[in-house]
Amino acid sequence: MDHDPRAEPLVSERVPYVVIYGNPTLPLIKLVRTPEEFLKNPEMRLNAHYYIEKAIIPALNRCIVLAGMDATKWYLQMPRKYLRNMLESKKPKGQGTLDGYVLHQNCFKCGGRAERGLCSSCLDDQTGTVIHLQEIVRDSTTKLNGCIEV
Repeated sequence: MDHDPRAEPLVSERVPYVVIYGNPTLPLIKLVRTPEEFLKNPEMRLNAHYYIEKAIIPALNRCIVLAGMDATKWYLQMPRKYLRNMLESKKPKGQGTLDGYVLHQNCFKCGGRAERGLCSSCLDDQTGTVIHLQEIVRDSTTKLNGCIEV
């Protein structure tokens, strides 16, 4: 529209766009790009969390709510692995956020920060951790078997 004011979309006209990763403090509209602009710039990455939360989970919930499950709750409980943002890592030292420079995920047992699946306190309590993880596997297997038999 900057080049041609008549290029403004008509009412109810669909406008193709993609949402990319960016600074979390920016409003969503600042992270919207045209598909052509996204394809031309290899440094841009699709915002997977946006699409999972706004498109995939609502559709999945409509299907699995009949079985008494909640995809939103399941997604929020999943351990996360935050990968380095390639654009942030190219910035000079002192800019960006800590998450842009550090690779981490949540502990499988307690949910705290961990580098390799378990935090140091859960690694120290080997017996308790093994028992807890075996219970999770048993409960998950029971739930899976219940879904298969239905």
